[in-house]
Amino acid sequence: MLHSTRPSQSIDLITMDELSAIELEELEEEKKERAVKEALAKFNFFLHLTAWLSGCSFILIMGILLPRALPYVFIPIGLWTVGLAYHGFKAFRPKRFELPEELE
Repeated sequence: MLHSTRPSQSIDLITMDELSAIELEELEEEKKERAVKEALAKFNFFLHLTAWLSGCSFILIMGILLPRALPYVFIPIGLWTVGLAYHGFKAFRPKRFELPEELE
């Protein structure tokens, strides 16, 4: 179901033939915005991955230099890894976009 964004007009159900140029432009704009959001999500994941690699390296080096602390360095590394995995899942999972029945 498509709804008009113009306040003076409300469209409940429309067919492809009834789409005006404005609605087509709005659909294209939404598609572009979605593509930009997905690209930014992936870029931000790789920034997070870079921070994770450098941070874990630093923590492991500190654990090696301070042997008594070595068992405890795996707690922040493990928690950060869980957060990174969740971030990766959110960034790379397939997005569900369903077209209205009228546009299929």
